[in-house]
Amino acid sequence: MKSVTIIGAGESGIGAAILAKKLGMDIFVSDNGVIAENFKKELTDFNIPYEEGGHDFEKVLVTEVVIKKSRCSEHAPVLRMLKTKDGK
Repeated sequence: MKSVTIIGAGESGIGAAILAKKLGMDIFVSDNGVIAENFKKELTDFNIPYEEGGHDFEKVLVTEVVIKKSRCSEHAPVLRMLKTKDGK
């Protein structure tokens, strides 16, 4: 089962998480901010683990695929760590 972390829990991030879950992937959603209550409910309804208020670098670094929201800066610490991990 492919592990996927989605950075950003806005409308598109939640949609991507639900689609990936339906496709049988192991999903984790991480948002540096506060996740809207309606999106938390959707994640809970689909049994998708999530975090808000920061990123658990250890969880993010062990994932096979990372999907980021378009507004997430390429210079965000979590993305810099991923690039370092991949040698880029």
